[in-house]
Amino acid sequence: MKAIIKRTGEVIEVNPVCPEQWAEIKSDTIGRRVFQRDALILDEPTDWATFRREAAKDILVALCNTMPINMREDVSQAINIADELIKQLKEEQK
Repeated sequence: MKAIIKRTGEVIEVNPVCPEQWAEIKSDTIGRRVFQRDALILDEPTDWATFRREAAKDILVALCNTMPINMREDVSQAINIADELIKQLKEEQK
């Protein structure tokens, strides 16, 4: 996974050693640097399935608070909006 060293801005590849420590991956040296989690900005992958569920839930609440409730249609609309949100967020990442 990519990470940025906060102190220097250097971009490196790291793997977790334990929950609070990350080790640099380097193919050109024998030694490796180990960093505390708070010394890095981690580019963690997005869990889109969890994001989709949470977004759809929040969107459904907003829809139910602003208009008369038709649960079947509102649920479908909330999921469609969440899917479109994810699509646009993924496009922004490219």
